[in-house]
Amino acid sequence: MLIDAIIDTDPGVDDAFAIFLALKSDRFRVHALTTVAGNATIEDATANARFLLELLEREDIPIYSGAEHPLARDLVTAPVHGEGGLAGARRIGKSILTGDAPQRIVEMVRDSPRAMTIIALGPLTNVARAIQIDPAIMSGVRQITMMGGAFSGPGNMPYDAEFNIYVDPEAADIVFRFPVPKTLIPLEACDPIRFSVDRFDGLPDGDLKYVIVKMIGGFIEELSRSMGDNDVALYDPLTVYFLMNPGAYGLHAHWVEVGMDDSKDRGRTRSSPKGGRPDDEIVHVARRIDGAAFDRDFIEVLKS
Repeated sequence: MLIDAIIDTDPGVDDAFAIFLALKSDRFRVHALTTVAGNATIEDATANARFLLELLEREDIPIYSGAEHPLARDLVTAPVHGEGGLAGARRIGKSILTGDAPQRIVEMVRDSPRAMTIIALGPLTNVARAIQIDPAIMSGVRQITMMGGAFSGPGNMPYDAEFNIYVDPEAADIVFRFPVPKTLIPLEACDPIRFSVDRFDGLPDGDLKYVIVKMIGGFIEELSRSMGDNDVALYDPLTVYFLMNPGAYGLHAHWVEVGMDDSKDRGRTRSSPKGGRPDDEIVHVARRIDGAAFDRDFIEVLKS
């Protein structure tokens, strides 16, 4: 059965791989890409989304741009994703900004009650705004599956925070507390699963392989400058893969707290005691992933 989904995204190299996985797997009915500022500005994120859909010949999928900055803070972007957010691989210019992604999310959830999954790959600003616009309609979402957080390992931002949550902690707090089924794929579950450029050598020659190699090579080059890495974890496709193969994941249920103090714990995620919070605020957090299964299935889908 196809999974009805909205992909909320800030492409971003690993977002691109997640979009490739979702659209080439034939496991999802993607109703729209909604873009949010995060890895890149809203202008670049939206142009990147358009480029990726053109590359996959899926221009039938609409793109709605959303938040150009977090709910209550200045935008922080991620230069590690290279030129334009896709390591210079994008071959088109600017894309039209609609500015209405949160409202569109509400409408799509309304039109598919109890059926729509939100796959959130960037900061949670658009999803939080949709909840603020109409919490009653948004309570009808089937589930929200998110990439974000760090609990037992080092983060990639100050205070051991993870980038998506650090960018907009207020939005994350709204989403984590919203009473719908929620799954979170954090850094430490993904970090052991690494990819180098040569892992993609077996892909068929063509535009897709060219873009994949350019993106992954540029991403690793940027990470090598800052961290000395010669391979890379791809967090966002592991978020999509959860919906394709949930049995490959070990989950633990938590109530999640988000740090808000810029000088102390901004964006830091912690498992918290119940403390009067209702059971429907629980977030199911991935603690382990079958990396061999993901590697096998991911490459096979990209080859298709």
